[in-house]
Amino acid sequence: MRVIQAASLAAVQAQPAAAVTGTVPGPPPAEAAALVTLKEALHFVQTAGIGPDRAVAIVGTGPAARGFCFFSRRLGARPIIVFGRGEGYASWFLRLGADMYLTGDQSSDLVRDALARGGFDTVIEAVGSPEALTRCIALAGSKGEVLVYGIAPSSRPWDPESLRHPRVRRMGAKEEQVHEAMLAMVAAGAVKPREWVSHVLPVGDYAQAFEWVRTGRASKVVLTL
Repeated sequence: MRVIQAASLAAVQAQPAAAVTGTVPGPPPAEAAALVTLKEALHFVQTAGIGPDRAVAIVGTGPAARGFCFFSRRLGARPIIVFGRGEGYASWFLRLGADMYLTGDQSSDLVRDALARGGFDTVIEAVGSPEALTRCIALAGSKGEVLVYGIAPSSRPWDPESLRHPRVRRMGAKEEQVHEAMLAMVAAGAVKPREWVSHVLPVGDYAQAFEWVRTGRASKVVLTL
């Protein structure tokens, strides 16, 4: 079976299960579609140096942001606060280990305490928008670091001044470097790929899949051929 995944309004062809190889057996095809995002998230937070008692802020609500939240908690970060676009995402992030989920202009004592200490240690931009990056810079304060994962569209490019900010760093993820580690986590039950795929639909239902992702009804949809 071949699968295509629709996530964050982007459709990409995923590898068939036979191609998810390593010394540890991989998951079924539909579940394997979630592994690329999960591996990118794992490598990203490891490279960022996120660890015990590091204060982490995540701006964004997509599949990558959820992976950042999950693995930051596994690495011992605290507090982890997610800044999102709608209340409907709150339960997902709280289950993944976030200490708090905020929308709009909401704040909290945890946020104020972090800013009073000079800012969050690590702030992850997982949206790909100039407005989100501006917010990240504010959350990093005078001591923290902003790591940019999101990709801004050509219609709304990054503000060059923001990218040149001394506390902003654009950082990619090399998912192949944590491939074996991820498969081991799956085999041990620490990571359950099926929980990261909200819906599985036949490829003929692609329009419905994109609509569900656009409206927030689905987080990641796998289309089967």
